Amino acid sequence: MELLHELLPTVNTIALLGNPANANFQSDLPDIRAAADAFKQRLEGVAESTENELEAAFAMIAQHGVGALIVMPDPFFFSRRERVVEDAVGRDRVMETEVRKIVASA
Repeated sequence: MELLHELLPTVNTIALLGNPANANFQSDLPDIRAAADAFKQRLEGVAESTENELEAAFAMIAQHGVGALIVMPDPFFFSRRERVVEDAVGRDRVMETEVRKIVASA
């Protein structure tokens, strides 16, 4: 969150993609929400673990004027990294992820 705030101080809405079945997502979410609040950024939490939910997440991101995207590390997203990057880049969103291969594949 801090990096996104420094790079994009005017972005008000950030989407967070995470898999609700991943214990790390559940444990990290309160800290991420607190950081978003501290920087006065709205966080749109999007939890998905299926193709249909991922499609709905991208539609929600487009509807809510999201300016940046954080993708939580998870095998579900890693296996779909090209699609996630294509959608984020295709919609002119900045993407932050701990999985460097997602960014490298773009």
